[in-house]
Amino acid sequence: MAFVISTFFSTNVFAIDPVAFNYVTTITTDFNGTHSNTNAISDGVKLYKAAAYYTSDLCTGGTAISSSGSLNAAMAFDNIVDDWDYYWSSYYYNYLMVGYDYVGYSFSTAKTIKKIRYYNNYIREGVIHGITSVILQAYVDGAWSNVQTLYLGSSNGWVDLFISPNVSSTQWRLLANAYIDYNYWFVCEVEMMEYINPLYATSGTYTHGEIDISSGVIANDTIITYNKTTPANTSLTVEARVYNGTTWSNWAAKNSGDSLVANGTNLTGYKVQWRANLSTSNPTVSPSLDDVTVSNSDNIAVTGVTLNKTSTTIAVNNTETLVATVAPTNATNKSVTWSSSNETVATVSSAGVVSALSAGTAVITVTTVDGSYTATCDVTAENRAVTGISVKLSTTIGIGQTETLVPTFTPADATNKAVTWSSGNTAIATVDVNGTVTGLNQGTTIITATSVDGSYTATCNVTVRFLSTYTIQYQYDANGNLTSMTISET
Repeated sequence: MAFVISTFFSTNVFAIDPVAFNYVTTITTDFNGTHSNTNAISDGVKLYKAAAYYTSDLCTGGTAISSSGSLNAAMAFDNIVDDWDYYWSSYYYNYLMVGYDYVGYSFSTAKTIKKIRYYNNYIREGVIHGITSVILQAYVDGAWSNVQTLYLGSSNGWVDLFISPNVSSTQWRLLANAYIDYNYWFVCEVEMMEYINPLYATSGTYTHGEIDISSGVIANDTIITYNKTTPANTSLTVEARVYNGTTWSNWAAKNSGDSLVANGTNLTGYKVQWRANLSTSNPTVSPSLDDVTVSNSDNIAVTGVTLNKTSTTIAVNNTETLVATVAPTNATNKSVTWSSSNETVATVSSAGVVSALSAGTAVITVTTVDGSYTATCDVTAENRAVTGISVKLSTTIGIGQTETLVPTFTPADATNKAVTWSSGNTAIATVDVNGTVTGLNQGTTIITATSVDGSYTATCNVTVRFLSTYTIQYQYDANGNLTSMTISET
C-alpha cells in the first residue's frame, strides 16, 4: 500500500503509512533567485518572469497616416509641447457640439496595441473642452475596424487606458470625438503602446523544504522521481541531500529514479531535501520541473528465520558455518545478527562462522533485524583425540636444498595437532620444529614426526645427493688438434 502526501512546499511533519510513503510535490508559483519552501507555478518550477511592460512612444516607429476632418487635426514629431506624438488642436468661433477626426500610423510589422495613454489639457468652468472619446481602429482584411471605444476625462497628467481585444495589424488609427465651446484652443495627445511579453530571469535555484520520512520504515527502493523539460539553450539539474538523524549529507545531483537511501536502512529520524538549479540564455524560455516525488516501495516484513542445524558438535580449534534462512524469501530487510551464550566455549562471526575454543556447550542465536525473530543451534565443543598421523613416505633433495614435510592427522578435526620432529642422521639431513628438512651431505636418513597427543609416529625416507649438471666444452685448432677442455657446473 502506498501513502500519498501533497504539499505546497510546506515543512509539515507528515504522518505516513508504516509500510510505504510517496511524497508528491505540488508547485504553485514561479520564482526568481533562491527560495525555500515558496514560489513555483502550476506546471512546475520555472524561472521568474519579469513584470509585463509596454512600449513607449510606439508612434515614432512608424509612418504617419494623414488626418482630415472638421477639427483641423495635425501631427508632428518631437516639436510639440512635451514631445507629444499624436495631438489634435482646433480653434472655433462658433459652438460645435461634436466633431470627428483621426490620426494614425502604419508600421512595417504587425503590432498589437494594448494600452492608450492620453493627456487632455483644457478644462473650462468644469467642462472638458476637447476630445471626449476616441475609437481605436485597426486596418484588418482591407477595411478599418473598430477595436475599442475609450472615454477620456480631464487630466492633470498622463492617464492609461487598457485595450481588451487582442488584434494584430500593421495600421492603427484613433478616431476622435470632440466637444468645443466658443473660440478656445485645446490640445490633446494620445499615444499607442504595444504589450511586450515578459522576460525570464537568466538563472535561479529553488530549494524545497525538508521532507520528514522518519517513522521506523525500512528503506526499500527509496527514490526521487520527477519530470523536467529543458528547451534549447536552457538547463536544469536536481540535487538532493539526506539527514540521518544526526548530520546532513552533501548535496548530490540526482537523475529521476535515483536512490536516496540504501535499502535496509531504518529511516527513523531521516529527512530528505531537494533543490532545482535552472538557467537559460533564451530570455523568453525557461526550463521547468514538476511532479517531484520522494517514494519508498512497499516494505515486505520478515515473518521468521531458521537455521540449517539445530545442534552440532565441533572439535576444539575447528570451525563450522551455520546458514540462516529468512522468511519470506522476498522480505525487504533480510539482515540478521549473531550471538553466543558462552564465548569461552564458542564464538560466532557476523557471517555465522562458529569457532570452538574449548570443551563445553554454547547456544548460538540468530536474530532478524526486522521483527527480531530468532533461531538457535546448540553447539557442543569437544576435545577430539589423535588416532593416527602420516607424512609423505620418501623424498629426494639436493645438498643445501630444503623441503617442508606436512603431517596429516586422523581424524582431520583432531583437537591437538602438535608434533615433534627428529632426524635419524643429522650429518646427512636436519629437520626443524616446522618440519623443514635441510640436505647436508650425500646419503639417506629417516625423518620422524611424532604427535604430542598419543605419540603416534610417521616417517619419511630422505635421500640427499648432488643434483648438479656438468657441461664439458672442447676447443680445437685449424688442424683438428684439441687445444683446451672446459668443465662447468650448472
